[in-house]
Amino acid sequence: MRHKKSRTAALFLAASLAFSAAFGAAAPARANVKEIQDPRVTSATVTPAAPGVGSPFDVDLTFTQTFDTKGSDSSQIFNALNISEARYAVFDIGAETGSVSVSKSDFSAKIETSNSDDDDSYPEDTGIVTYHLYLPQRYLKRMGSGYGVLKFKITYCEDAKGNDVVTYDNNKVPSYTVEYLVFSKLDSSSDTEDQGQLTVSSYKLDHSPVREGETFGLTLTVKNTGSAACANVLSVLDLSGAEGVSIRGETDTKTLGNLSPGASATVNYPLACLSKMETGSYPVGISLSADDTDKSASKIYLPITGTKTGKDDTGEVGDSKPQLIIESYDFGGKAVTGGQEFNLVMNVRNTGSAAIDNCKMTVGSDTGDSDSDKAPTTGSVFTPSQSSNTFFIPKLSAGATVKKTIALLPKADAAPNSYGVIVNFSYDAVVDGKRQTLTSQETITIPLSQPIRFEIGEPALSSPFFAGEAGQVSVDYVNKGKSKVYNVSVELAGNFGTEEGAQYIGNVDSGASDTLQAALTPQKEGTLSGTATFNYEDASGKVTTVVKKFSTEVQAAEVPAAGGPDGVNPDGTPGTGPQKGGSGWKLWAGVAAGVIAIAAGTAVFLKKRKAKKLRLLEESDDYDEPGGGA
Repeated sequence: MRHKKSRTAALFLAASLAFSAAFGAAAPARANVKEIQDPRVTSATVTPAAPGVGSPFDVDLTFTQTFDTKGSDSSQIFNALNISEARYAVFDIGAETGSVSVSKSDFSAKIETSNSDDDDSYPEDTGIVTYHLYLPQRYLKRMGSGYGVLKFKITYCEDAKGNDVVTYDNNKVPSYTVEYLVFSKLDSSSDTEDQGQLTVSSYKLDHSPVREGETFGLTLTVKNTGSAACANVLSVLDLSGAEGVSIRGETDTKTLGNLSPGASATVNYPLACLSKMETGSYPVGISLSADDTDKSASKIYLPITGTKTGKDDTGEVGDSKPQLIIESYDFGGKAVTGGQEFNLVMNVRNTGSAAIDNCKMTVGSDTGDSDSDKAPTTGSVFTPSQSSNTFFIPKLSAGATVKKTIALLPKADAAPNSYGVIVNFSYDAVVDGKRQTLTSQETITIPLSQPIRFEIGEPALSSPFFAGEAGQVSVDYVNKGKSKVYNVSVELAGNFGTEEGAQYIGNVDSGASDTLQAALTPQKEGTLSGTATFNYEDASGKVTTVVKKFSTEVQAAEVPAAGGPDGVNPDGTPGTGPQKGGSGWKLWAGVAAGVIAIAAGTAVFLKKRKAKKLRLLEESDDYDEPGGGA
């Protein structure tokens, strides 16, 4: 009986296991779409390389995105793009800083696909998506002397107009965001007038990424951006900061000949990497010189992938160090305002192949260096609001992401500019069997603006006005904001004559005030009416228009008749006597009374204007004090 019960239990257990295997097996985990790498700019040419403020420029970019063809979502997305029908990258382009103006935001580019079988510089089982984008000069313009950053939102679509988003497994392919620095901050101390100026306008590698032990070629494009020709141009490559990179079979000095203003020339350097190198960006210095031309120095960075973990590495292949990066961030999409709190959301990613733990994440701010044409800002620009600036991340697996949010308060009197938020990481990881403490640093750029408080008073007119005679109009204005107001101009229009109908005032500094004055001549009695139209720009180039109306009554001018004020002509004969509307003693008495009235009116007008101007300045001082009005 006991054996029968045992056999029955065994049969029940076997049936249960079979049922579980058939119906209860867990589905394989689906790859996270967010783990797919974003597109990146692999080559770029900006012409001119350092455009002046107000100058147009063009940009030629190449984007590359790689996919793991063994991954679930990654492979399906690549297969959806890698078909015979054309696929397009549709762009929504904007300026991340106020130094760039983009007049057209929508562009598209045809996608080209390949894989690691076609290009052995990529790891095995890698799908490659490439597309080229050219932005002409008519759409791009430099508006300020600060850093110029373009922001690209990229969506993969089935046509160039962006009507149908590419799908995979009934899901839409996600959109991606890429930022690229097109030019650096201008140096106001440089002076290139009437001389040549050499610069490295672009560079490219013959393949990317470059790996340890490989040989590769570096091509530099050197341009004369000055106003004079450069003779006997020399290029010298400095690899002292790129340990492990060397020149193959050539010297570090190249001769480029002569370059006329605006002309460019290319120079090639064959380079090689040691068999064991650390992963990182290696700085390479470039010195350019020519006869009767100041030397110029540039620096570029070579991205090299390696397996070396440090100076004590024995040379044997091991694990690469995990790196923490800020994969994406969001602060609201627009420039933040001084004195107004905002939330900064950061997505932190572990790009390494090993997990990290015990991570301390510290958020800080730069010292507030500003562009040369803006007021300096000292101290930290961003400070945490109602929270600490430190986060603790207990553990983050390889390839995983974590979201962190911090409330920041911009400095109320910071000059309008783009400022950096610095994020430092300190974490532990096991690399090649050894536990190590690693550090990394990321910088986020956030544009900051200040509200414009440019106030214009009501027009004041001298009294009385007489037909055919000039009177005066004046308008007080004051900049009560923290930002400079740019390109202020005024236009006067109405039923009067004036030689000051259009006036250009220029830039008005913070706290400055003045008065617009103009002479107006009415042609006939009645009502004089007109407008004073003010136009001005903020730091981003946005134009604001303010219209002020004014009016007053115009009196008829009396014309003297024959005879003097005593009724006697100059030859001694009796005059015609005073006549209404233009003769006699009444006219002369009226003229005398008019002179007195004009003098009195002018005195009262000037006194009122001086009091009003003093009041506006006092209000401006009140605004600058703590607790003043916004």
